Amino acid sequence: MKLSIISLGSILALTTFVAPVTAKSWWCNGNWDDGDLHRVSFKFNGYCEGQWGQCFLYSLRAAGLNPHNWQAWKTDDGNWQVDFSIPKGKSDLANKGIEDITHVWKGCWPGQ
Repeated sequence: MKLSIISLGSILALTTFVAPVTAKSWWCNGNWDDGDLHRVSFKFNGYCEGQWGQCFLYSLRAAGLNPHNWQAWKTDDGNWQVDFSIPKGKSDLANKGIEDITHVWKGCWPGQ
């Protein structure tokens, strides 16, 4: 079967629009006091979205944290947001858990 350059280009263009590839990324999204705990938030895309970000929860537990009130949801901009509470002073463990999934250290919530 012969394909012309034009039809091959059309197929490639169509697949680009039909199945876009999202780059994996994540970023810090704030923190605040939550009683005796500290609540932290981050956003991501491209990581375990079919599991609602559960890979992060498992990784946080493996890093030695027991996150309280874990919440993950898809935002209107198409990204995912995660909020959870941890003991005060344990943000480095939270960052470590996220880094184990993303392979990127961002140092969110320093000293929190």
